[in-house]
Amino acid sequence: MRVMLAAGLFLFVLASPLPAQAKRRCTGEAPDPAWLAEAPVYRDCEVDRPARLQTAEVRIDFVPPPGAGRSSACFRAEFQFVVDTIGHAEPATVRPASSNDRSLEEAMRAILDQLRYQPAVLQGARVRQIVVYTRTVAPIVRVTPDDERTGLPDVRSTTICR
Repeated sequence: MRVMLAAGLFLFVLASPLPAQAKRRCTGEAPDPAWLAEAPVYRDCEVDRPARLQTAEVRIDFVPPPGAGRSSACFRAEFQFVVDTIGHAEPATVRPASSNDRSLEEAMRAILDQLRYQPAVLQGARVRQIVVYTRTVAPIVRVTPDDERTGLPDVRSTTICR
């Protein structure tokens, strides 16, 4: 009886995933079938080493809408795209995932080609991977002498929301 109990416990331990084997949670959506025509595309949970952003924050040319300085609202936009095997976003795969401001979405789309990634790796080879890129910004309110006359703050620049 003890032998059977010990054997059962041994098999249970072998079948349990080790922390290194545990599945990561996937981000992004499943690949668009059109993206698969060139070569396989993986999600971050399917690779040994996910793609990692190497570029420092790229300046976004974004002007918050009028009145934005009076609220504490943050603006956010998120894109999903494929990073190729040399670390560039593939332009044909860029898709907006979510946004709360159309002008921020457009400003972000304009900088996506400047982003550089360390490519994903699967079984020692670089592979294409879907990534999700999100930026959140908040207006900076500056008061200048002109603003004191009009009562309207200058919200022509932004900072990263925390």
